[in-house]
Amino acid sequence: MGRRILRHEVKRAEAEIFSPATIVQSGAATIRKPHVNGVNQDRYIDDPVHRVYAVFDGVGGDEHGDEAAEAVARYVRTMTSARFLGARAIPRVLDLQNVMNQQRSILTGANQAIFDDTLARGSATTATLAEIVEAEERTFAIWSSIGDSRIYRHDIDTRKMRQLSNDEGSGNRIHKALTGYRNSMSTVVQSGIVELRHGDGLVLVTDGVTGDYGDDIMHPNELEYYYSEAVTATDAAKSLVAHARKIDDRTAVVVRVGE
Repeated sequence: MGRRILRHEVKRAEAEIFSPATIVQSGAATIRKPHVNGVNQDRYIDDPVHRVYAVFDGVGGDEHGDEAAEAVARYVRTMTSARFLGARAIPRVLDLQNVMNQQRSILTGANQAIFDDTLARGSATTATLAEIVEAEERTFAIWSSIGDSRIYRHDIDTRKMRQLSNDEGSGNRIHKALTGYRNSMSTVVQSGIVELRHGDGLVLVTDGVTGDYGDDIMHPNELEYYYSEAVTATDAAKSLVAHARKIDDRTAVVVRVGE
């Protein structure tokens, strides 16, 4: 993007109708940690109407990590319904840099949503969030992330997966997360804007899919294989969680543009 500010103005009446030019297909899958009793601490959002997608991984060391992930997922859905996020967001003047900044600010605000939830308070979760936005007859993904859940862009020309986010942690330890601890609420600083062409895609995954050490790591070429071999976005998400090797909750959201 460089320094060029992209702006796309749509009249209010047109915004209410919302007729996007680009077809977007999406799908999601999640499974509980294999061979281990307990709850699934992952959550996800696959919202094709508003074109909002996300994965959340409740921190496993916390008793109520699943509640933290649920609190943030609920908060993001509320902000989407209120039209602060997503393709139907108002106002419909899209300065993409401002949209990215707002998304990042909203995700940071999810700390408070965890704190306000009686069960979730004192727990934490990672979060990776993306919106598909059309501007100037082009299609963009706007994303934000905190922790070690990841977002990848699949390039249709090179058949390569490129990780957009950076892990804020190493191995099975994270350095940052959204948290319900009043004195340690984290600020989301990772975010970006990437143009998507016809045939490109996004993959959002928790670290149960990508792994941490040695043989449980799923490399980008494997992600690309399971993504490309699947007929639909839902099939791709199911394949990713089925072939993951880490003993953990596993969640994937797959988005394909132009299909």
